Amino acid sequence: MTTQVVQSRGIFHGLPVFPENVKGLTAIITGANGISGQHMLRVLLQSPKRWTKIICISRRLPYMKDGAVPGVVEHIALDFLDTPQAIANVLRERGVRADYVFFFSYVQVDPQPGAPIWSNAQELCRVNTLLLSNLLESLALVSIKPRRILLQTGAKHYGGQFGSNLAPQEESDPRVLLEPNFYYDQEDCLWAYCKKHDIEWNVVRPAFILGAVPDAAMNVCFPLAVYASVRRHLGQPLDFPYDLTAWDTSVTQSSALLNSYLEEWAVLTDGAANEAFNASDDGIFTWSKFWPLLASWYGLDYIRPDGKGKYEDLILPHNPPPRGYGPPGKISYRFSLTEWAKQPEVAQAWKDIAQQNELSVKELYDVDRIFGFTDFAMSVSWPGASLSMAKARKLGWHGYVDSNESVREVLLDFEKLGMIPHAPALAQSGAPANTASSLMEGYAPAWLELEKTLGTRPLLTGTVEEVQGQFAALSALLSTSQPPPDDSIESKDETADGIPVRMYKPKDAASTKLPIVVYYHGGGFVLGNLDTEDAWCRYLAKTTPSIVVSVDYRLGPKFKMPVMLEDSLTAFKWVYANAETLGGIKSRIFTAGTSAGGSLALLVTDALIQEGKNSHVKGVITAVPITAHPSSIPEEYKSQYTSYEENASGVPVVDASTLKTFFEAAGCKYDDPRTFVTLSQNLSQFPPTYISTCGKDPVRDDGRMLEAMLKKKGVKTKSDNYIGQPHCFWLFPNVNGEEFLANVVKGAQWVMSNSE
Repeated sequence: MTTQVVQSRGIFHGLPVFPENVKGLTAIITGANGISGQHMLRVLLQSPKRWTKIICISRRLPYMKDGAVPGVVEHIALDFLDTPQAIANVLRERGVRADYVFFFSYVQVDPQPGAPIWSNAQELCRVNTLLLSNLLESLALVSIKPRRILLQTGAKHYGGQFGSNLAPQEESDPRVLLEPNFYYDQEDCLWAYCKKHDIEWNVVRPAFILGAVPDAAMNVCFPLAVYASVRRHLGQPLDFPYDLTAWDTSVTQSSALLNSYLEEWAVLTDGAANEAFNASDDGIFTWSKFWPLLASWYGLDYIRPDGKGKYEDLILPHNPPPRGYGPPGKISYRFSLTEWAKQPEVAQAWKDIAQQNELSVKELYDVDRIFGFTDFAMSVSWPGASLSMAKARKLGWHGYVDSNESVREVLLDFEKLGMIPHAPALAQSGAPANTASSLMEGYAPAWLELEKTLGTRPLLTGTVEEVQGQFAALSALLSTSQPPPDDSIESKDETADGIPVRMYKPKDAASTKLPIVVYYHGGGFVLGNLDTEDAWCRYLAKTTPSIVVSVDYRLGPKFKMPVMLEDSLTAFKWVYANAETLGGIKSRIFTAGTSAGGSLALLVTDALIQEGKNSHVKGVITAVPITAHPSSIPEEYKSQYTSYEENASGVPVVDASTLKTFFEAAGCKYDDPRTFVTLSQNLSQFPPTYISTCGKDPVRDDGRMLEAMLKKKGVKTKSDNYIGQPHCFWLFPNVNGEEFLANVVKGAQWVMSNSE
C-alpha cells in the first residue's frame, strides 16, 4: 500500500506535499510576465525554502503586488528572437545557473485577414519554435545543464480546433497533421536537445487557461468580464452568442494556478520524467451551468440559446474532422464577442466605464486577438477539449479546482488589477460551487434577510381558494408593518357607472387642476380590492402629484375575462367624462397598475386605441405587468422569453403554477389580445410607457418583451429592473422597497413629461 499526503490551498485541493529535503533549488521561468509564467512564479514563491532562486526571463518585469520584487526573484530582460549567442552573453554576464527550466514564452502572430487567431499556422511554427531553440542553444553555449526542462504547449496538440477528435484526449493520441502545429515542432526541438545533452524533459498541455495578469491576451475571463460589465452598463441582459449545442457541451478548463502546481509536481517527481501530461481542473464545465452564475455576479438577467432560433453556421474546412470520420466541425452563432466588442456603442460604453471606475484599461484594444480566444472557447460544440487526467493521476497527481470558483477568483483578481469595474455580488457570492440550482442564488440580500425573519419563503400556491386564503393571511400580516394612512391625502369612495372606485387627491392641491392616474390593483385577476394598494395610491397621488382613481373591477373565478377589462374600461371612460368635475385635467389622463393591474392599464389603453380614442390616454405606468402567455410568445422573442422557465418554481410570492391557477380561474385565453397585450396590433400607437420588472419573477420577461416590442414600433419607453427581487417585493417591509417607490414615481413623472 502506498500512502500520499495532499493539501489544500484556498479553492485548490489535492495538491502534493514534497519532502522537506527537496530544497535549495534554482528555476528559470521564461515568459514570466504572461498568464502561465506569472502563475508559475506565484506557485514557486509559496515555497521559499524549496525555491531559493527564481530567474524570470521576459521582455518586461513580471507583475508584482505593490511593485515589490521578492529577494529570491531576479528578472532578466531578454528577447528570445535574438541570436543564441546574444542570449548566451547575457546569461553568462548574469551568472545564471538553473536546476529546472519552465518554458512559457509565446508569440501570437497576426492572423490572416478575416481569419481566426491561429490561422497563420506557418508563421506561428517558425516564430515560436525559434523562441525555444534559441534559448536551448544559448544554454548549451554557457554550459547550463538543468535537471529537467518543462515545455508548456496546449490542447491544440489534439486538433480540437479543427473539429471533432477522439474524446477524451490522452497524451498518447497520435498527432493531427491536418495543418502545421508549432507544438509538434517545439516538442521535436525539445526532445532532440534533451537527448543530445542527457537532460530530462516534461511537456504539459492545458486547455483554456484561467488566470488574471495585466496582459489580457489569450485569456478567457477578461472578455467575459468586459461583456458582462458593458451589458450591465447598458441595461441589457447577458446574451449567450452561440447555439444550444455549444451551451451544453462540456469543455475542459485549465486554471493557471493549478497548471503550475502540476508543473512543479511533474519536474520534482522522478516517475514523471520524460513524459507529457494534460493539465485540467479535472471537473466538468458547461456554459449552461456557468452562464447563470456569471449573470448573477454582475446583477444581470441572461438569455440562453434558442433551440429553434436562427443562427449563422461556420463550417470548418476539414472533412472528415481530426478523428477521421463524421461531419466537419460546425460553429453556430447569432453574433460573436469580437463583433460585439467592435460596435461603437460598446467601445464608448467601455470608455465611460473605464473613466467612471478609473480603470487601467482605458479602451478596448487588440479586439481580434483578445476576444477571439474567448469566442473560440464559447463556440466549441464538439468534445475538442476534453482532456483525460488519468495518466497524471496514476503517477500520484490529485489536484482539483472547481472551474466556476476559479473563474470567480480570476475576476476578483482582475478587479484588484484595476482592469475591470467592481461587481459587488461577485465579492459577496462566496464559493459558487453547486449554486446554480440553490434556492439562495442570485437573491437580493435584503430579501433573504426578510425570509430569515419570516422563517419561510412566502408563496401563493394551490387551488384558487387556497391562494385566496393565503393572500388574505399575507395581507393581514403585511398590514401590521404599514404606517397609518397619509392624512395629507384625501380619499373618497365613489361609483363609476356601477364600478366601485376610490379617489385620492393631495389636500394642498384642492384648488389646483392635476393630472389623473386611473389605477388598477394587482392580484392575478382573482385577488385584491381597493384596500390592497391603498397606501401605494396615496403615495402616488402625493409624489407625482396627481389625482389617483383606483378601480375595484370584478374578479375571478366568479367572473371571467374580458369582464375585468370591461369594468376597467368603463371606469376609465367615466373618469374621462368627469375629469373636470373631479378636479383633473381632461387632456392629462394616464393608466397605471401592478401585475394583473398593469396588464389592465395596458389593455385599457389598447382598447381606447382600438376605438380611435388615442388622445384620451396620454401614458401608461406599470409595475411587473402580465403581458404574455407562455404558449403564445411571438416567434421573434421566444429565445429572449426565459423567465417563465427560469422562475418556474422555488421563487417567492408567485411562480409558474400560481400564474396557471390565476389564468384558469380568470378564464384567460392564451391567444386573446384582450388579455395579453403583446398580441395587440396597436402597439405602434401606444403613448409613452414605463415598465418595471423583477429578476426573480416568472413575468419578468413579460415586461422586457413588451418594452422591446414598443421600442421597435418607435414608442417612447422607460424601464427599471430589480435584480434578485421577486414579484411585488416592495409590498414587504425592509426589502429596499423605497427605491422601487421612488423609481416608479420618477417613471410616472417621465411618462407625464413626455406626453405633453
